[in-house]
Amino acid sequence: MSATENNPVVERTDILVIGSGIAGLFFAHKASSHSDITVITKKEIFDSNSVKAQGGIAIAVDDEDSAELHLKDTVSAGRGLCDRGAVEVMVREARQRLDELISIGVEFDRDSSGGTLKATREGGHSAPRVLHFGDVTGREIMEKLLESVRNNRSIRIHEYHLALDLIVDSSGSVIGVFALDRN
Repeated sequence: MSATENNPVVERTDILVIGSGIAGLFFAHKASSHSDITVITKKEIFDSNSVKAQGGIAIAVDDEDSAELHLKDTVSAGRGLCDRGAVEVMVREARQRLDELISIGVEFDRDSSGGTLKATREGGHSAPRVLHFGDVTGREIMEKLLESVRNNRSIRIHEYHLALDLIVDSSGSVIGVFALDRN
């Protein structure tokens, strides 16, 4: 059944994720153990800026580093523009998120023995804490997240669906979205 202006298709879902970058797919992956998820993306699911990200991700992994030092570096580099509460959550939970990515198969560069994660020191950081997978870190994370999401029966993916407008109830709560199926 195809939708028309006068005959729209209504799909119900517990949670709707708009966008298929790392943030959207990781959220869908995590939330799927509690709810049914629908992901809509305006192009193909793998067509996102996340795939193109060459830089690594910053996480205090070395014994001489800490979440507190990472927080200090991030707030300092942010020059007053960081939401300190958000940064605190990010650095405090970073190691757990890294472990979750590794558990779904995401690879990162390791030392010559293949055991220890290889962290580099980059701008704004006082310690080596940036993890890479060559120069295709974003692609590596996206490939593994996409595999996990596509194999999850609690997640539906709709490619070529352009979100046009949010549907808001009288209390101001978002209860849906008008999306154009461009297939």
